[in-house]
Amino acid sequence: MTHRPHALIAAVCTIGLIALSAAACSDPDASGPGKDTMPTQQQQFATLLQRPDIDQALTRHNEMRSKIRDALTRELPTPPWKDSGRGDSVGGCARSFPNIHPYDGQEVHPASWVSAIAPTPEQWTKAKTIITETAAPYGFTTVTLSSDKPGNYQFSLTDKDGAELSVGADKAFVMAITTSCHLTAEAHRRGTPRSTEPGK
Repeated sequence: MTHRPHALIAAVCTIGLIALSAAACSDPDASGPGKDTMPTQQQQFATLLQRPDIDQALTRHNEMRSKIRDALTRELPTPPWKDSGRGDSVGGCARSFPNIHPYDGQEVHPASWVSAIAPTPEQWTKAKTIITETAAPYGFTTVTLSSDKPGNYQFSLTDKDGAELSVGADKAFVMAITTSCHLTAEAHRRGTPRSTEPGK
């Protein structure tokens, strides 16, 4: 029998291509129109335009923290609260809004506030009630963490955009907040995304 290796190889290649083509057509994860569901830069920017700018968000968050601090000081009571002294931590929005230019969007973690009191179980329970009731009008209604273990008290609430209010207590009360992603005041006024080209 005469063998024709070139013809055999061509046949195998043809069968392989047909199989790959069929798989691509039937594979729901195959690339194609409509598969890229990541919002565009313009869509993400439009979403952030519906939120207050970062300065406005920080003003509102700090107003809420002040009301919580004053209520805890009055009702528990707690010693005077102090700034942790660590300064504000500012970052971009790469995790939540990856297409937003880092100069346009920010997430901010202001310095924590501290009060030198180790709360009793009764005080901690009362503190959680105060925090919950005071934070609710500001949209912080979702409990994401709640620990009533003495020496490791923790309580966290988030709002619909992902900002988080966290309170913990061991030898002291610590109250912290992290904003969700917000446009800078300049980007909010501009109303359009910054160019993503290098150097822009």
